[in-house]
Amino acid sequence: MGLFPLRLALMGACGRHGEALELAGSHADADSWYVAQGVADLLIDAGRFDEAVTVLRSHLPASASRLAWLLASLGQVEDAIAVVQSRRASAGS
Repeated sequence: MGLFPLRLALMGACGRHGEALELAGSHADADSWYVAQGVADLLIDAGRFDEAVTVLRSHLPASASRLAWLLASLGQVEDAIAVVQSRRASAGS
């Protein structure tokens, strides 16, 4: 994992969302959960909430808590609850 997620966050904080998203897409671990969460954070910061939800959904169950938080923040509480319940159900099996 290393420092890559921090690099993405710093680039986003500097307003370099597009460049950070390109960098994430070309990273060797671009399909990993931790890069996906960094990408979702960039998208959220850029106001691209639907895209962030899509990214987080594609990395379940690792991204379940972040996805539930985002959905609840967007007023989609029932969806957030479903994500948490699904994670609990899969953890129990």
